[in-house]
This record gives sequence, structure tokens and C-alpha cells, in this order.
Amino acid sequence: MFAKRNSLLRHFVAQRFEGTTEVDGEMALDFGDLNEQQRIYGLMQDGHAEFKIADK
Repeated sequence: MFAKRNSLLRHFVAQRFEGTTEVDGEMALDFGDLNEQQRIYGLMQDGHAEFKIADK
């Protein structure tokens, strides 16, 4: 199970991670375009990992 989970995580990050950026004054992981109008970011809020969808 651990190997499958590790592989999934590695492939997901390798395919989607486009770098880091600043969102609302906070450092965020940039996971690229969600669609033609929006991007998806990963950031920490109050100690919890959260996704944020933002207009381009």
C-alpha cells in the first residue's frame, strides 16, 4: 500500500507541480491551470494544507 501511495504522490506532483508563487501574500504551490479561466494552488492556512482555485 505504501509503495502505491508513494508512486501516486510522486506522479501527481511530477505532472502537476509548476513551481511556487505568492497568493494573497502567502507562499503557494502552483499546480497549473484548472481550466482556461482558473489556476489551482496549494497553500497552508492555519497549519492545514488547502487548495485554492483562483481566476487567472
